[in-house]
Amino acid sequence: MTNTDKKDKIIPQVMKWGGCWKHINLTNTCTIDNGLTILHLFYIENEQFRYLISSHQSEALNTLSTVMTLMSEHNYDQAKLVWAKLSPNVSSNLFGDEADFMMSHLDKLWKSKIISTCTRPSCSDSFIEYREEYGFRAQTADSIDDIQQLVDKWMHKTVSCASCVSDTEDNQGIGEVCNSVRKERRQIVEKSPVLVVRVYEHVLHDRLLPGNLMRSKQIKINDDVFKLAGITMYKEGHFCAIVFVDGVMYWYDGLVGKLSCLPSDYSSLYFPTHAIFCQIK
Repeated sequence: MTNTDKKDKIIPQVMKWGGCWKHINLTNTCTIDNGLTILHLFYIENEQFRYLISSHQSEALNTLSTVMTLMSEHNYDQAKLVWAKLSPNVSSNLFGDEADFMMSHLDKLWKSKIISTCTRPSCSDSFIEYREEYGFRAQTADSIDDIQQLVDKWMHKTVSCASCVSDTEDNQGIGEVCNSVRKERRQIVEKSPVLVVRVYEHVLHDRLLPGNLMRSKQIKINDDVFKLAGITMYKEGHFCAIVFVDGVMYWYDGLVGKLSCLPSDYSSLYFPTHAIFCQIK
């Protein structure tokens, strides 16, 4: 990952770590600072995304729309507090994991079910429609080239059928495990203009190389196209982020409170946790 020329570019103002609103002191806000900053930088650049956020009927995205407006007015501390109230029993101290305070609210907006078909006609469960589930949980034990491939594996996969054989021409093998190929297709029931892909475990277990995270600048799910808005990074109790402004990469650290060039040693010091994509089509 390399920076490109930033000459003559106007660098947007961004929020700082912490804050205070109506005598409420906010601390350890890096768990939400990075996600909100990534989304806001994309929000101010993309009219279609602004429309999709404002027209989506859900508590999380209605809140996000309000937060984006507050951030555009530089009311960052109020924006943080509005978002933090989505988390039950949250105090002014947001110490913890960004998955709890930020990503979980966006992830649960996705709802899907799996249609599973066995290629063996005599299988007792030749067709199964699994119950609906919430969240984007892209999991695989295989090595993957990029995030698009991870998404594709979430949408379509093949597994070995563990059902039993119910009928054969010569009545032999009835009751045995089928072991044929099952094709599983995911059907999206509810979707969101924000897609959060957790990459932490895939990078940790060397299934996805950190250098390949940027290969998927755009990903596609059915007919919807999502653009990479940023990647959150973690180091020793603190979250930072890679963000984009007009297609150019910047480094965001709320403790600094401004965008800067990517640190030369960031890839060895920081660990990628989540990739955030925003819908453009």
